[in-house]
Amino acid sequence: VSPAEVRAWSAPTVVLSRFAKYVWTTEETFTARLQVAHYGADDLPPSPVQWSLRVRAGKEIARGELAAKPIPAGGLSDLGTVRVSLDRVGDASALMFCVRVSAVENQWPIWVYPASIPDPEPEGVVVTRALDGPAIEALNGGGRVLLLAHGLKNPYAAQTGFESVYWSAGWWGDKFSSLGVLCQARHAALAAFPNDGHSDWHWHALCAGATTFDLEGAPVALRPIVQPVPDFHYNTRLAQVFEGRVGGGSLLVCGYDLTSDLDRRPAARQFRRSLFRYLRSDAFRPQVELPLTWVRSRCGPAAAAPPDGEGER
Repeated sequence: VSPAEVRAWSAPTVVLSRFAKYVWTTEETFTARLQVAHYGADDLPPSPVQWSLRVRAGKEIARGELAAKPIPAGGLSDLGTVRVSLDRVGDASALMFCVRVSAVENQWPIWVYPASIPDPEPEGVVVTRALDGPAIEALNGGGRVLLLAHGLKNPYAAQTGFESVYWSAGWWGDKFSSLGVLCQARHAALAAFPNDGHSDWHWHALCAGATTFDLEGAPVALRPIVQPVPDFHYNTRLAQVFEGRVGGGSLLVCGYDLTSDLDRRPAARQFRRSLFRYLRSDAFRPQVELPLTWVRSRCGPAAAAPPDGEGER
């Protein structure tokens, strides 16, 4: 984090933007009320308020300027309201909203997703909520399986939240306590879900109430697609999305809720779309072999420790 980034929100003069949410759809209008908190020694002279909304890669969606106003010292001043129709965005995009007043600037991330119905389940893929007989049969036959494991509980799987552990898991927490998530930002499974490789506000609808897995005993080469950062008291290798070769087939396990209230959860809807596109593509070829006994211990309703020596690091 650079000094300039810190001063954008911690300085005598800070530009503020008040908007309803961080995740939007292409059928909505982004609306932001702009203010400035000025606690410098002197009033600021009138200066135009310049704003822009752009894709992180640089493409500008919109820009504008609000009328200049004097800014008195000692409190908050309203600068005006910005409205931008998001129908010009198109594909799922990570955007940055930037506002500048005189020499003071601040910026905020937002995410915009297509306003469309959820994608249907991919053909040729067994989508299941339980690692049951048909799922195992499909894997043993070289098939593709998506296990939607949200809500699963056993000694190796637990429901977790979006918020980081408070203070220290040494006092309040367990092996599932985390400090946000890291993900493989360029993994094909996330190709339609723009991300920076770590948790941010568009992950909230996914991580809140997610099922997190303890990967103890997995092959050392297994790197989760989405991995919660463990508290150092436990250092547990955790996962919320991971994949592997099982019995000759390909298995992807997802601990997020990708089925309920998708009309009101655009980020979850978009994540589901991204996973489904990956599952039906040639890119879905997990390389790490996972023993079926180990997978059952993590993904079954009643977990049992794998036999000695199986899946050792």
